[in-house]
Amino acid sequence: MEISRPQLSDLVLNIFFPEHCPGCGSVVDRGSCMCGECEKELEYLEDLPWQTFFPDNISGRPVSFDCGSALFYYRGTAGAAVKSFKFKRCLSFADYCAERMALKLENDISDRIDLVTSVPMNMINRRHRGYDQAELFASKLAERLGIEYDPSLLGHRFRYIAQHRRSGESRTKAADSTYFIRKDAKRLDGRNILICDDIFTTGSTVDACARLLKQLGAAKVFAAAICLRE
Repeated sequence: MEISRPQLSDLVLNIFFPEHCPGCGSVVDRGSCMCGECEKELEYLEDLPWQTFFPDNISGRPVSFDCGSALFYYRGTAGAAVKSFKFKRCLSFADYCAERMALKLENDISDRIDLVTSVPMNMINRRHRGYDQAELFASKLAERLGIEYDPSLLGHRFRYIAQHRRSGESRTKAADSTYFIRKDAKRLDGRNILICDDIFTTGSTVDACARLLKQLGAAKVFAAAICLRE
């Protein structure tokens, strides 16, 4: 049986550079991202209106983003997959999630989004990790939606205590002082912005970024995350 050049190329890649399921770590066919068992175990959020799962205030202050959504609950297989995406370079998970989020947005707000951006990572962590997971997810989602992606709007000041290690009001205060508008950021007058992150916990990070985007003139800010932490 004759093997075509593309098949031979895939065979070589699978031998020397195998792709691993972000959920369990098993080797998967190139382009599959997740194994069948892990796909079955992903806990999707119920198909309810956007704001159902998201707060209307954070630390007693009305939120600045207008609505938000996520794909999965941050637990079990989905939690393991996000950790592999963030720390083990399972980068195909970005496109996997972008494809599913694009489908979710089709019936909600995709026709009202003018620009996609992402919660920025500080440059020290980015250099150490080699990539920004929120940026990868956002850029893939923008590509699938056919909407411009702009990562140059907001910046992130380095903090010795990571946001996920904080709790409650401490997260809100830290987020307010961590994110800033970049000097080269363009005006967003009257535009609707979708901002993406990997995990939505208390909403402090997305809220701080949404406030800055509205200072740039954004009319509405929608939020999209891969996982929602309860």
